[in-house]
Amino acid sequence: MLIKAESYYGEQYKFLIEELYDQLADLMAEKRLLTENVSTFSVVEVRGASATESPVIDEEDGWE
Repeated sequence: MLIKAESYYGEQYKFLIEELYDQLADLMAEKRLLTENVSTFSVVEVRGASATESPVIDEEDGWE
């Protein structure tokens, strides 16, 4: 029983650490965008004309 509890709390601890790292990364990015002169690009600038086209779905591509 004690081993199961340690395993459970170990998993919870890992999950908490991952969540905190994700939040920290988001906050660091937000701070950078607010305080620095960062160049950003629109979807059209990055992908070109394909950004405004509807995707073509191939039902026979093998993915289910």
